[in-house]
Amino acid sequence: MLLTPSHTAPNLFDLIDGPPFQIDANFGATAAICEILLQSQNNKIELLPALPADYWPQGFVCGLRARGNYQVNIWWTDGVLDRAEIIPLSDAKICRITYQDKTLILENLLCGHTYYLNSLLQLTHY
Repeated sequence: MLLTPSHTAPNLFDLIDGPPFQIDANFGATAAICEILLQSQNNKIELLPALPADYWPQGFVCGLRARGNYQVNIWWTDGVLDRAEIIPLSDAKICRITYQDKTLILENLLCGHTYYLNSLLQLTHY
């Protein structure tokens, strides 16, 4: 509903109470979309926790930031994770990544290295 012409301008400003737009609604909408694609807390990164697969069956997102100082890039097809990249922006001792019922624990991550994961949350190369 948020991304319809009656609620969002062509420049992606919200029109919920306007015009004029409400900046807090713009920030809130962006944060909500990010949380659909990535959630992170307690040194855990959860990929695609609430993906609306009926509306976004395929897509990708690059440059999301996860708590713990990580950049995360995610690709999905048919509503299912294809691959992901985890890039620590500082050295990290341990990071837990989850997707559905799968968990991968990465240890001794190096700042700036890219850790490539497949759809089964297996480390493919780094």
